[in-house]
This record gives sequence, C-alpha cells and structure tokens, in this order.
Amino acid sequence: MVKGVNANAGQLRRILVRSSEEGSCIRNFPAADGEGGELNFPKVKSELVVISQDGSKAICVNRDSEAIVLDTATGKEVSKFGKDISHVALSPLGSFALTWARYSTAPGENLCAWNVGTGEPLAKFSQKDYQPKKWPTIQWTDDESLAGRTVKNEVHFYDGDKVGNVKFKVAVPKVDCFAISRGHAPYRLATLAPDNSSEPGKLAIRKLPDGELVSTKSLFRAEAAQFSWSSTGSAALATVTNEEDPTGQSYYGETNLFFLDSSGNLDQRIELPRA
Repeated sequence: MVKGVNANAGQLRRILVRSSEEGSCIRNFPAADGEGGELNFPKVKSELVVISQDGSKAICVNRDSEAIVLDTATGKEVSKFGKDISHVALSPLGSFALTWARYSTAPGENLCAWNVGTGEPLAKFSQKDYQPKKWPTIQWTDDESLAGRTVKNEVHFYDGDKVGNVKFKVAVPKVDCFAISRGHAPYRLATLAPDNSSEPGKLAIRKLPDGELVSTKSLFRAEAAQFSWSSTGSAALATVTNEEDPTGQSYYGETNLFFLDSSGNLDQRIELPRA
C-alpha cells in the first residue's frame, strides 16, 4: 500500500510505503536511481500508521501497544505515550494526538487526547465502543484553535490545546456523528441525528459558536454519516449509511450521498450508480 505525504512544490515527495515484509516506512522521491526512493524513515513493524493532514508527523502503534509519533522529514521520534492502544489519530498540524484503548469491564478513561510535543495527556474520557465511521471522536479545526466532541444531545467545544475544558456547547438533539468545517473561522458544524422507528434522522449544518441552524434535511434509513468538507468550508458531502438495504439489492447495506451548502442555499441528494 502506498500513500502520499504532503510536501511543498519543488521539494522531494515523501511517500508512505506499507508492506507485509518490511512493515511501514517513508521514502523520498524522486531518488537518484529514479526507482526505489531514498529511505528517510525507520521501518516500523506496524500496520497502523497515520499521517497528519499537513504531512509533518506520523503516528504508529508499536508491538508494546504504545503510540509513537515520528517526524516524517527526519524519521526522528518526537514522543511516545499510552498503553494498550488500538487506534490513533493526529490533529491537522500534528500538534495533538488521539488514542483509543479497548474498553475493559471496569469503566476507565480509555480515550485520550495528547500533546505530541511533550507526550503528556491533555484530557481523558471513557468511550466504550470504537466505530470506524465515527473516528476520530475528537476533531480539531485546520488551525487547531478549536476541538469538538459529541456528548449526549450536545457537541462540546474546547480550545485546541485545552481539550477537556469546555469553552462552549451546541445543542443537537440525538447527535451521533459530526464534523467541523475545513478552512478558517467562522466555522460550521455538520451533524447527523440518526432515525428511529418513529421519526426520521436529521442532517444539519449550524454556525459556530452560536449554533444557529443554517440548513436541515430529514431522512430515513440513516444510522451513521461521514462528512467530507471542502477545503474552504463552503460545502460538505455527507455519506449516509444504513446497515440494511430495504430493497435487498446490497448485502452491505445502503449508502446515500448528500451535498450540503454551508450557506443553506442548497441541499441535494446525489444519485449513486447501483453495482
């Protein structure tokens, strides 16, 4: 598996290469031989390697189930933290990390936000289940000035470096999935409240920090959603999934795609081709 790591124009391209034989490593391209690429990153025997949005940091889980953060340009270790870790994420600029450890029978604080530079925890929470479609459950804005996390019927927001100290709250009844817009402030918040047997689910976009509703769309067969914001935060695509396809045409359930304009002028379902 190969994945690109951001680099400025005119500089070497850094590519994350993952294989069953070598594990994971980052190579500089183009190389002198024009083929293999120069290795500038220690080979990591881990299938779980995540790159920050700006490409500056990589986080992986070692054989001792600890999180290790590495500088992608030099390969040097920045920090190491946590234990029994199963899943990891990085903030957009690589300043903060999020880790999840398997929830034990005795309640504990298994979801942790970390300061990457110091390796010290910012905050710890309890989160029983890991669900890929909702990960990461704490999200930072592009400039890392703000972070958010869903709590029952609310989304809590924090200063980016003070996760755990609530700065403001936005009420969103039955909220289950969310995403903060890309780009600069003022930010928008996209959310999904899943449907149930008696009422439809709701896709919504709200202004931050006041929570003013910009647009909303009701829909059934909506259990989860993944949001993809444009780089400027002007619009978002919502991929809404349901575990069961009522038409019986798909073993994998049902997926619908919606376009949401952050100004509230347009929300539209996008027809997807049937396999």
